[in-house]
Amino acid sequence: PLQPSPEAEDFRIRFQQHYGHEPDWPAYFAYDAACLAAVAIDRAGPDPFAIRDAISATSPWQGASGSIRWDRLGRNSRPVRITRIP
Repeated sequence: PLQPSPEAEDFRIRFQQHYGHEPDWPAYFAYDAACLAAVAIDRAGPDPFAIRDAISATSPWQGASGSIRWDRLGRNSRPVRITRIP
């Protein structure tokens, strides 16, 4: 499910330096979610409805896991990829 972007290498290096091992794919998605939430909260303040709107306004978001684009219903419109998780 991971579609690494140019930001992925920087995240991978910092993660490995901090934790001593390579990040798995959930780490990339968690990092992107935290960054996206932090930017939205910074823009919108503490109002949860404003935060939701600020998250939508960030589309497209270029994160470590790839591009995140929201469709008109508020869903991530990333193409589906079949992958094998060991």
